[in-house]
Amino acid sequence: MLDFLMNYFINYYLMILDQFEKWSVIPYTTYQKEQKRKFKNDPTKSQNWQYNAEDDYCIDHLGVRFSFYRYSRRTSTNCQRNWMSWQKY
Repeated sequence: MLDFLMNYFINYYLMILDQFEKWSVIPYTTYQKEQKRKFKNDPTKSQNWQYNAEDDYCIDHLGVRFSFYRYSRRTSTNCQRNWMSWQKY
């Protein structure tokens, strides 16, 4: 069943590319939520924290500093997730 679905979606995207000469883009799960004013102005969201690229740390809305700790990886049956872990100082 999975092979059938994969072939269906691949053929669908190829049809769009051939007929309209455009790529179809599917937004990731939280994209629409991140575009809302409520999300952008929420100081508790880590995406809204101040980031210092020179020393590689973030500061949240309470002034707590989070420094880079390590890269993490989790593998499940069909996917692999990678993310950065941060440590509170």
